[in-house]
Amino acid sequence: MNVDRLIFLGVILLTVCRWFLAASLELTAEEALYWVESKRPAPFYVDHGPVIAGVVQMGVWALGDSLLGIRYLNPLLILLATWLLFLLARSVSHQVAARWSVVVFQLCPVVNVAAVFMIDVALALCLVLFAGWCLWCGLHRVHRWHGYWWAGGVALGLAMTLSLPLAGTLGGVALALSLTSRWRDQWGRPGIWLLLVLAVVIPGGLVFYSGHGGLALRAQLNGLGFRPGQLMQGLGQWIFWTGPLLALGLAWLGLRPRRLRRDHGAIFLLLLGLVPLVTGFVWSGLAAPWPYAAWVGTPFLLVVLVGQWMQADVDLERKGRWRRWTLLSTGGLAILGVNTANLAMLGLPWPLALTTPRLEQGWMEASEAVEATLLLAAARQPQGLLVIAEDPQTAALLDFYLSPEALVYRPHEAYPRIHVVESAGLASVYDLWPSYSHALPGSQDPSPFQGLMAIYVTRDSREGELPPNLVHAFKSAEPAAVLDIKRRGRLLHRWRLFHVYQYKGLPR
Repeated sequence: MNVDRLIFLGVILLTVCRWFLAASLELTAEEALYWVESKRPAPFYVDHGPVIAGVVQMGVWALGDSLLGIRYLNPLLILLATWLLFLLARSVSHQVAARWSVVVFQLCPVVNVAAVFMIDVALALCLVLFAGWCLWCGLHRVHRWHGYWWAGGVALGLAMTLSLPLAGTLGGVALALSLTSRWRDQWGRPGIWLLLVLAVVIPGGLVFYSGHGGLALRAQLNGLGFRPGQLMQGLGQWIFWTGPLLALGLAWLGLRPRRLRRDHGAIFLLLLGLVPLVTGFVWSGLAAPWPYAAWVGTPFLLVVLVGQWMQADVDLERKGRWRRWTLLSTGGLAILGVNTANLAMLGLPWPLALTTPRLEQGWMEASEAVEATLLLAAARQPQGLLVIAEDPQTAALLDFYLSPEALVYRPHEAYPRIHVVESAGLASVYDLWPSYSHALPGSQDPSPFQGLMAIYVTRDSREGELPPNLVHAFKSAEPAAVLDIKRRGRLLHRWRLFHVYQYKGLPR
């Protein structure tokens, strides 16, 4: 059988398996927030544009409020990114290097995790690879206004709306063109300027049109500060989630810089991948945690490494050992990467920094317990209780897993079903919409939540302590229940529920 066809069939089989995983693993906090945002379309949210919310909205419209409705596109995005990587590697290097680039890319832990429940990383990988492919094709076209420049600019602009550190990708394009002698003259042609202008105008226009982009940017930059420990932790996470192959390969290339002097394509992709990666490292040292979307530069580095190793003056036996080691090490880490939650559930020791990004379990049991508590309190307030969560992630997950019949008080569809503790400023996406602390925009009536009873849900270990805003906004409070969420006898997390009585609002 043709090798390319065999690899293609293997990737298709992996894609089908990822769909099954996507329909079985519980929702993550970020996915739940994307689902909440999909119910309320906006040009720009607190930290990203409308692309993710639009993708999730289409899935929910077609498949309903289900796990697959939110994750339906993840495996397809990675499949498309793999095809784009193959085309780019074949153009820059040769067919054999393209095959191995695809194999190693599919075995990377972060790729396997993104193909199941990290829609932001899957979208970023797909969009940036498409922009890189269009840029490469545009460099080899005589037409000054070729469609590749337009398509690449739009793709890069949409990618930059996903995460602020992805701005490093734009710097990578500029640096790659400036330092690669073969394409330095492109600055005198309109194509590259068209691509860069579109990449800036699209996210900038969305931020300006939303009206709160400046507040969102200030909210992200407020907590910046140099943290060397987090910088080293980000480096360790990148090595683990990419696989040790790439880190060792880059060290090998660094010891042999002469190999790259005449390979303009390799130099171009190396710079294109290194700049967003360095941006991610710097960002992880200034803020927490490591920005997962900064992995978008990794595929470009992978193409360079595989292509250079294939051309290296190394005997076939050593290359064969390298291939086996690559399959075992990178593929083994991919299996661990998707199943770290299961390792922790079985009680096996595993470093917290290397757990599957953002994956938690036990939300179905927690939501059922909260719903039972609401039912018990229905006698006091038959119209339902106001539900307040300690943070936006908890609110979004409870909103997804609570049944539509849960006795939650919601006077109008403009209000979210689950609220967060009121705060000053723009701290989360919930601050963009009406909450229990104020009436609907344009309404002269007071808050419809006046005098109502609520349930406050928290995982705070300090028993009996409530946020000051909650204490001042309600007349009194008392503990309602303690929920221990367990799996196979192991405690996942402990919830504390409080009854808070007679909402009166914060003093003005």
